[in-house]
Amino acid sequence: MLEEQGHRDAEGRLLRESRAPAACIRPDEIEYKPCPYAGSRATTPPLPMNVSALRATSAHWDDIINALSLMRVAYAEARQLSSFELIDIWRISQLGSSLPYLYMFGLDETCPAYAANLAKATLGLGMWGQRVVQKIVSEQWTPPTLTPRAILELAEENRTLVGATEACSGPEKMLLRFFEALIDTPPELTSPEMTRLAALRPKAFAFGTYYLQWKLATHVVFHARRFVYADLLAAFPEHASALREQLDPAHSEPADFFTPSPTDMHTLPVPHRQVWLAKFARNFVAFAPDTVDRMLAVHLMEVLATPTIADPFERWATLDRILGQVLLVCENGLRRAVDAPAIQGPILAVDRDRFSRIPARSLLGQLAPHSFAGLCDP
Repeated sequence: MLEEQGHRDAEGRLLRESRAPAACIRPDEIEYKPCPYAGSRATTPPLPMNVSALRATSAHWDDIINALSLMRVAYAEARQLSSFELIDIWRISQLGSSLPYLYMFGLDETCPAYAANLAKATLGLGMWGQRVVQKIVSEQWTPPTLTPRAILELAEENRTLVGATEACSGPEKMLLRFFEALIDTPPELTSPEMTRLAALRPKAFAFGTYYLQWKLATHVVFHARRFVYADLLAAFPEHASALREQLDPAHSEPADFFTPSPTDMHTLPVPHRQVWLAKFARNFVAFAPDTVDRMLAVHLMEVLATPTIADPFERWATLDRILGQVLLVCENGLRRAVDAPAIQGPILAVDRDRFSRIPARSLLGQLAPHSFAGLCDP
């Protein structure tokens, strides 16, 4: 799923749109116009807006809303919830983001257009959620009651609607309708796609659960690993460029992650590091239908203990082993959801490194050539 870059949906549209590699984008297949919307998107000059994405979303709007509502109902029933907090909204969004991968890799089918367009929208919502979590953690801020209007106002405030190169193409009315589906809109299963998704709901929910648990658990592991890079930066200033690259989540972590950090990670005392990591780890709740995701809670407790390991190389190696265990739980959870054969493990180092944009293993080997290799599992 991480390495998928050029897949297209049933209508031939790129799943990742403009975020796909340039070689995958056909000439003129993405139509842009200047963004006309007010608020945070009102820039001078106006940012481009993906009109083709808006057109495709509008064409499948009912199925997008109903699929999101269906995933919300499945989540609420599994958790026995009648109202949602911020992290619940994030989880529901990730259930939506997982649907294309369910079709492509779980069912070996071309992704339906509604699922592709839902995933694009929920991906942005997931980034919104991570930015709000950053505000909660770093500023001890309490979010308001999450109504559709409140979600929109927070999106305006934290500029989720404004990307580096383009603006969100959804008008306010459409955004509010989408947020309503996250909270309480009942699904209407009247189209063939929604009838099928309702039949697939057990698989879709189980698959989506491990998809979002993977994101949350690895996010905590990667964040703990960044403390290692901060300590190494202080010890090896001659390698500052490479180590700062590892500290930058845009370069070192999977696409679409968003990692807040303390101001000076290196000087933060060990107990404060553990408290910082615990603020993210406590968002984990095991609720997969097969209950095996409970093992991830054990592994996250191991992550919280790693700041006590003084040697940064030993700490990195310990986190690397924990990452392999987390990935094995999630990989086999995804496979069980779609009745695919399990892998026996372990997840080898070469595959663990595929989860980082720029793997750090060789760099750490250069910094400690006589000891680091012996610390790491193959």
